[in-house]
Amino acid sequence: MTVVPGRSIMIAMNQRLVGTVINRCAPPGDGDILVPIRTVCVIGTTDSQAKSPDELAITAAQVGEMLDAGEILVPGFRRARALHAWAGARPLFKDERADASDTRHRSTGARGAVSARTCPQDVKIAEINAQARAVMKQERGIPLRDRVISRPTLAGALGAPVPRLANLGLRSRVARRLMERTLGIHLFAPLPKYASQTLRRWLRRRSPSQGERTVTYFHGCAANYYEVETGRMAIEVVEHNGYRVLTPTQGCCGLPLQSNGLFDDARRYVRRLVAALAPTVSDGRAIVATSTSCGLMLKREAREILGVQDDDLELVDKHTFDVCEFLLDLHECGSFVPASGRSS
Repeated sequence: MTVVPGRSIMIAMNQRLVGTVINRCAPPGDGDILVPIRTVCVIGTTDSQAKSPDELAITAAQVGEMLDAGEILVPGFRRARALHAWAGARPLFKDERADASDTRHRSTGARGAVSARTCPQDVKIAEINAQARAVMKQERGIPLRDRVISRPTLAGALGAPVPRLANLGLRSRVARRLMERTLGIHLFAPLPKYASQTLRRWLRRRSPSQGERTVTYFHGCAANYYEVETGRMAIEVVEHNGYRVLTPTQGCCGLPLQSNGLFDDARRYVRRLVAALAPTVSDGRAIVATSTSCGLMLKREAREILGVQDDDLELVDKHTFDVCEFLLDLHECGSFVPASGRSS
């Protein structure tokens, strides 16, 4: 197989011209989808083969084509002002039977179980795409942006002690422009908001429930630093159903590193995590996860994409459940206890 860079551009307009995603629902073409994001909207995307993933120049003709396509989607589109145009390149596997100039026929990946259902020949599209991306990063170097944003525990640790100041900085136009210029994070890209306290801090200040049964909670980075309320509710619901919830010290699962092609670092992260989780399930206890993608990292992707072969990973894999899956099992067994009210 041949890996080729598929080049595309998108344009952000200065108005939120639509209230929902607009798509032509036709065979793929340039400018066939319009997405509202906060106070702006983004139209995408062109798709053509590039000689190099670094070949990202945007021409006036391409911008004009996108604006014309936007006018077809939403009459009056051209009256809005284009704020920013940016380009990117995706690693794609080339079908030698197809036209060399177009990349839309090539595999661009799908997440999780969807890939198995999408490809009738059971080709693991997401896995192939991730491995191709890693090869390209190794050959051409890994940008500073990828090294920074792929370590959420680092960003969490820096912002968690001063959440208000961190959130203020993330809303600052000056700070966002600096991030755009140095890290390539778009000015209008949504960023997570730091919670007023981390989940770990909340756990230290409360008395855990003493249930008859025990489970381990894998909260991941998001529930610890940003979506603390999700973690709290998950713990309280599980405790309400008669479980004592263990929350061993844990770090990132390595999924962001894997997604950015840093496979060696991702392997170190996932091995460190499963080494912390495995002792808590040695007697058959379950691990409950509230981040589906992080749970799938432990159950499948670390093994299938990163090639990690580890006894701790195998043990953790067998005992990890998504929180909804875990509660549904309780319901089907007739032991689920609905919440009558919010606990402390």
